[in-house]
Amino acid sequence: LMLSDSHWLVAKNQNNLAVNSSENQVKLLDSIPTLLAHQLASPYNFQREKVYLHFDRTFFRPGEAIWFNAYVRDANTLMPSQKSNIVYVELLAPNGNVEKKLTLFANQGIAAGDMQLDPNALGGRYKIRAYTNWQRNFDEQFERDLTIQATVLPNLRMELNFQREAYGAGDDAVADLELKSLENEVLAHHDFTFTGSLDGQQILQKNGKTDTFGKAKITIPLPKKLTTNDGLLNVLINWNGQTESIARSIPIVLNKIDLQFMPEGGNMVAGLDSRVAFKALNEFGKPADVEGQILDNFGQVAANFKSYHQGMGAFDFTPDKHLQYSAKITKPEGITEVYPLPNVLAEGVNFKVQSINNESITVKVSSIGIESSELVLHNAGQVFYAQKTFNQTGKFSNNWTIPLKNVPAGIAQLTIFDKAGKPQAERLVFLNPHKKLQIELKTDKENYLPREKVTMDISVKDEQGKPAAGQFSLSVADDQLLSFADDKQGNILAAFWLESELKGEVVEPNFYFEPKEKHPEKDQLLALNYLLMTQGWRRFDWENTGQAQANFAYKNEMRVIAGKVVDKANQPLANAEIRIDRNGIKTITDAEGRFYLDNLPPIDNKITIFIKKDGVEKMMNIISYGDDYQFKFIDYRDVEFYQQRNPNGVTTLSGKVSEEDSAEPVIYGSVA
Repeated sequence: LMLSDSHWLVAKNQNNLAVNSSENQVKLLDSIPTLLAHQLASPYNFQREKVYLHFDRTFFRPGEAIWFNAYVRDANTLMPSQKSNIVYVELLAPNGNVEKKLTLFANQGIAAGDMQLDPNALGGRYKIRAYTNWQRNFDEQFERDLTIQATVLPNLRMELNFQREAYGAGDDAVADLELKSLENEVLAHHDFTFTGSLDGQQILQKNGKTDTFGKAKITIPLPKKLTTNDGLLNVLINWNGQTESIARSIPIVLNKIDLQFMPEGGNMVAGLDSRVAFKALNEFGKPADVEGQILDNFGQVAANFKSYHQGMGAFDFTPDKHLQYSAKITKPEGITEVYPLPNVLAEGVNFKVQSINNESITVKVSSIGIESSELVLHNAGQVFYAQKTFNQTGKFSNNWTIPLKNVPAGIAQLTIFDKAGKPQAERLVFLNPHKKLQIELKTDKENYLPREKVTMDISVKDEQGKPAAGQFSLSVADDQLLSFADDKQGNILAAFWLESELKGEVVEPNFYFEPKEKHPEKDQLLALNYLLMTQGWRRFDWENTGQAQANFAYKNEMRVIAGKVVDKANQPLANAEIRIDRNGIKTITDAEGRFYLDNLPPIDNKITIFIKKDGVEKMMNIISYGDDYQFKFIDYRDVEFYQQRNPNGVTTLSGKVSEEDSAEPVIYGSVA
């Protein structure tokens, strides 16, 4: 891919390369593929947008209103998008039909909207979808499931979650129960009853008691012969004379597990210390926790593996070029399938991320048979670090520490290029999760009466404790309803930082950004590392970085009317006044006849444009926004009209109308 000098200048000015000397910088920039610089100007990868809808909840009763704020953002900077300010929001019924559709104007990247549900709306799982017209080119859109249901809420706050994502024959299915009152007080030492059933038949009924913190572990031993994955745990609690209940499906797998292996960096290279990530899914495509062994073709155990979170994990081992490797699952029991690992390469490059903290990331680079390589940390067309790692063809291994001070929070990409500029190894990393806002809310009172006004102070600071300005929306909801809905769909952090960046579904994405005390048993950053090793990047594609904007089927939309005014000789008409509907929104064309009008009213049927020059005014109706209009201004004073008043006091007009260019008379023309 060839770039103009101007593109190179943009790339050099915006990329803050960490190198040892200016001489090294020149060499690095010469050897790093021009593709990295080209990303900066590529509409395919780096003019993309993200949309997020902020609701107060995702559980509604028929007849209620769905209120939301819509955020339209540049995909790279998360600043208000400069490409689109029109966003479409659709409500889809359970059968997939679009029931309601809104077209909203996102002023400075934010819009507000609501949809009123019919009092007789059928209950079920609905979907809300939001997108800009430009996003349709990439099949990218925001989606959330909404539940509409007439229901009676419980009188307790109850949480029930299984500790693992899969249980098999002979396993103990263990779930964590937590009980609180509606006033958020723990139900310490409180009795409950639980039952376990398989395929509708009860297999267990026991009594239990919560501990001092209102928590308890519930264990259901599964039989050694399992013929169904239809399992249910139901918990019953007596509270204030009523029986409350909560139930969860037991995540049972039989003998169908999809187990995928993904070496860190992309390849396993013989003789090089390798880390291999894996991901296990059950027969329904949902995460499944597994344990097992890596065996060579002689049946010898080369490594053991155990999933850490949502069926994902990793193990280290050094492959031998003379051997082939496969995996055997030992838990859940009864799975006889053998899963082959990727082939071992005799030559190549790999790397291992040794550590990541707030200041730096340390990467171990190893190679055999590759003459030279460069390690690059980059994202969205910006190179944050570039370093030549070695210049030899033998076996090589060394650690490199990359400073992260100037790197923004979010996903970045580590790539190793060979001397020809071809990617040899790469992986995603999540950097600087601490660079997020610190938001504090303080109310003027501790308790309020129904319908009483609430006064609140909100403080927003950045990671350094400095005041931060921005656009914010606040939702207030009954957390009794939130607890009942048990919604684990992504919040704004999960949506912007993960779901919109990665291919496929990210299961329970909020987990990675929730307070650590909510998941004391799990290292969330380690789990996030496994996620990025096993899930592909949605927004990056080496093969398509050069796709031209002209190839896109859908234009970006701005609530503007812009274009050019020319005279009857097609020459630019400067200093013409452009007005909208006589309401004061106006501008003057420049020397090239160009004009730009924004902050326009919504177009219901049409907008009337008035063009005025030298006392002559022309009117034109517009039915849609656009930035490429061309108006031809013809001075109607060239038309021969004569005015006279007859004896009865009636004014009449007479005259002659000619063709614009040929001056031929216009026959049967209509004059109004």
